[in-house]
Amino acid sequence: MDSSSENAAQLWLYFFPLLLMQLTRAADADVPSNTWTHGATFRDADFTSVIRPNVDTRYSHAWLDLTTGPVALHVPEVPERYYVVQAVDEWTRTFSLHGTRTNGSKATTIVYATEQQALDAGALWPDSTVVVSPTPSVWLRSRIQSNGPTDHDAVSKLQAQFVLETRANTPRSHTATVAIPLEATQAQANGKPPPQILLTLDPDIYFAWAAKLWARQETALPASDVAIVVTASTFGFDRSGTFNLNARSTEQRAALQTASRAGMAAIRAEAPQQGGVVRDGWYYLRDNWYEVDRHLVAPKQPINYTMRAALSWEALGFLPVHEASYVAAGVPQVGVDPLDGSGGATYALRFENGQRPPVDAFWSLTVYTKAGYLVDNPMGRFNIGSRDNLAAAKDGSVTILLSSKPPTVAGAGDANWLPVPEGEFALQLRAYLPTQPIHGGDDAWHAPQIVRL
Repeated sequence: MDSSSENAAQLWLYFFPLLLMQLTRAADADVPSNTWTHGATFRDADFTSVIRPNVDTRYSHAWLDLTTGPVALHVPEVPERYYVVQAVDEWTRTFSLHGTRTNGSKATTIVYATEQQALDAGALWPDSTVVVSPTPSVWLRSRIQSNGPTDHDAVSKLQAQFVLETRANTPRSHTATVAIPLEATQAQANGKPPPQILLTLDPDIYFAWAAKLWARQETALPASDVAIVVTASTFGFDRSGTFNLNARSTEQRAALQTASRAGMAAIRAEAPQQGGVVRDGWYYLRDNWYEVDRHLVAPKQPINYTMRAALSWEALGFLPVHEASYVAAGVPQVGVDPLDGSGGATYALRFENGQRPPVDAFWSLTVYTKAGYLVDNPMGRFNIGSRDNLAAAKDGSVTILLSSKPPTVAGAGDANWLPVPEGEFALQLRAYLPTQPIHGGDDAWHAPQIVRL
């Protein structure tokens, strides 16, 4: 790849998170800023809005607008239940985590402010924790432990006690400061996922839109972006907000027109090495993306725009491994062997005594169909884990059985049975507040191999 093509690909990747966040916000266009939207239902086999849904926690999210002042979040006392509140900036980077790990169960107030507002914010809400946001637009996401359908009312009451407060009299209605291109709006209305919209958007529309967003007064450029800003300037991007693809040289125009393909090729080349590692049939995310210091979070690779785009594409708003570690099996796309429940096949996952996932909160194992949805079953059991009354053998080991029909293994009841479909399936092990690293390295905890019986 020549230098023009490589630089154009990097620009496409660099702008991708900025555009993705605007499209994601547009899905909530009717929701005022600084207002919670709560996930109100327990997810079961009928839930198909997203793939690989999480049934461990109930989600809420809010779009904070700090342009007119800081926003306070009042968190209630949360006894005997895991929760976390995650703050994501406009470049899709997590910059703050508050929850059980940082606060325990006690009530607290967190104030989100720009750097210019930070001193005043502390005075407005004394005894609060002030968090400086890198950008004036913040995607706030909360996850609260949910222990199944019978826990619905308790979680709903708790969600309502997470209160956002501003000094404005009313919530701000949302108006995008830069209009989303008509082509993108129509594609979103037709149900096309935001990453696919950006991948297939005409280059002249993509880069003109990016130039306008980049030029907004409220768009904060990270200090680490000095080099890419210089590269952008050589392609005609500046903070004026105007960009004309046809005004570029023949070489640059050709490079920008193929930038999406080159950018995706870069993701495919780098993601397998940077993203994760396969061990004993499980795929682990590497601990190479975030540094976590109490509630503060910072990227380890701030100028790796390829991986930033890849992670925002595949796992927008994912939690750092220090907060929750996710391990996958049965997903050939990431290099692990497929799992198949056809013909009554039974698999076993045996945790030796003292070798269950090491956590301060809880762990779970969820099964999904090949398409990524929860598995319909007469027990209504979609996952299993530390919150269940698992049967242990005399030696203290615990064996989870995976099959489409109730276990026929001698001595096995339903307590450790996780139903799988008749066909290919995948597993996701989630460990909340891990007490040991879970990233596939030699010095980390490893999940046992899944054995077909």
